[in-house]
Formats: sequence, structure tokens, C-alpha cells
Amino acid sequence: MAKFFKDIFSYFFILLFFVVLPVKAENENIQTNSNEINIGAIYALTGEASFWGTYGLNGLKLAIDEENEKGGINGKKINLVVQDSQSSPAKAVSSYHWLYNVAGVRALAGDIWSFLIESFAPLAGKQGV
Repeated sequence: MAKFFKDIFSYFFILLFFVVLPVKAENENIQTNSNEINIGAIYALTGEASFWGTYGLNGLKLAIDEENEKGGINGKKINLVVQDSQSSPAKAVSSYHWLYNVAGVRALAGDIWSFLIESFAPLAGKQGV
């Protein structure tokens, strides 16, 4: 019986992330600057994996700051758009949807934790991110 409720709970979240969230995202507007390139980042900044996620994000920020000081990419400043996966695969998927659908991100960096990356990697591959 417990497995039944666990399965129902899982299906509810799958429905939420793949149906409700993209519809909501289409109704929101995010302004983008044509002189900037948005790069998304999904890191575990809270939860069990936050120790490593924080280090990874700090390294990425340092690299982007150095590149922007050199003039960015083809003269365009790199704008980092960060989402916290909260060390949760389900939250990593919703973060991916927000970055893709709302922020318009088409390049993505993320954690070293496979249990987080594997949750949204198929979507990113399918959408060419």
C-alpha cells in the first residue's frame, strides 16, 4: 500500500513539472538584453549536496567574471542565471524548466552530482541545451 501512495506522489510531481510548470512559464515574461548571453546554472546550494554545489558555483562565477573582463563572448557580456536544485532531482527538473522556458537559457552548467544532472539531462539533450 505504501508503494502505491509513493507511485501516486511521484506521478503527481511528474505531471506538475512537465505540464503545469511549462504552461505557467509561457505566461511569464523575462527581459533579455541583446548585448548579453544568458548561461544557466543549476547547483545544489542547499540540502545534502550544498557543500560541493557552492564550490562549483563559485568557480563558475570566477570564470565568467574573468571572461567578462576580457570582453565576454563576441563582445557580449555573460549573464549567469542561477537556480538552486536544493539537492533534489525533482527541484533540479523544475529549475531546468524555469531556466529554459522563462529565462530563455540555451547553455547550461551544473553540479557534479549525477543524481541531480540525470534528472534533467534527457530534457536538455532533447531541446539542444
